[in-house]
Amino acid sequence: CRTVVYKYAYDSRTKRTYHLACSTNDFKEFLPLDPDPLDKGIFKGEVTLAKNNCAWFQIVVDEDWEKTLYPGTKDANSGEGFLQGPDDNGHGLNWQIVGRRGDTYEVVLDTKQEDRHKHVTWTLLRRAAAQSS
Repeated sequence: CRTVVYKYAYDSRTKRTYHLACSTNDFKEFLPLDPDPLDKGIFKGEVTLAKNNCAWFQIVVDEDWEKTLYPGTKDANSGEGFLQGPDDNGHGLNWQIVGRRGDTYEVVLDTKQEDRHKHVTWTLLRRAAAQSS
């Protein structure tokens, strides 16, 4: 049996920040995951699907690319993909949100979740307005 210590993301003695690195802006700007004021250890952010009907993302700790959280499988869905990191070994391993262009999703990082498959989830917040032809 192997014990893994996650020294960056879950060290409660140090306040950490979490951000989404997302394909909606070509991974060029971090989108904040804000702490839930009522539930310590929960961080939430929004992603609006842009060019494609999907978005790929990882979570970056303290805006440091060497501290990324990512799924163990490529294109993992909500609540899937065993959480890996924080480290810089996740190139090509992203969560993937699939919907319609313009849909907005709330992404949730739950650092208290015991099942490492369920640390990162998302739900639809708003549907895109219907496009007229």
